[in-house]
Amino acid sequence: MLRTAHIALGFLNALNWALGVMFVLLFAFLAIEPDALPAKIETEFDPQQTGALVTWLWVSCAVTLATVPLAHVIFTRLRRMIRELQTGDVFSPSSIATLRTIALCMLGISVGDLVFGLTSVKVSEQTGEYLGWSPSVSIWLVSGLLFILARIFEEGRAMREELEGTV
Repeated sequence: MLRTAHIALGFLNALNWALGVMFVLLFAFLAIEPDALPAKIETEFDPQQTGALVTWLWVSCAVTLATVPLAHVIFTRLRRMIRELQTGDVFSPSSIATLRTIALCMLGISVGDLVFGLTSVKVSEQTGEYLGWSPSVSIWLVSGLLFILARIFEEGRAMREELEGTV
């Protein structure tokens, strides 16, 4: 089971980077040809709506480009934790630090999602088009739970060291 999870996380990380490359290309296209996309959009939207949609696209690219490395850190740290779990050292200081790192990355992704969402809502109101975002507290809760889990691991490590000291 752990081997399958390890492989799946590697595959997801590869997909994450593939998506990142696509957004880098889109970002580069927007930077090199800033007028190409608005010209195509203006056939269906007025200039103000077109500007809002282009801004939304820039924000989407920026948020995605910020999120890809965070997701990479999460995938690689989870894979490391699986390897540590296989050696039997679950409460190691590196596992505790890894949980905190993952929690911070999840928090960063949460902030990115919020920025994307608020931009989507604003542009949706301006254009009348639904740009596909709905708020979720799940990712915020997961971030908090990971911080708590890191603290529990820290307490477990202290208890284990205390127990080993009394034997």
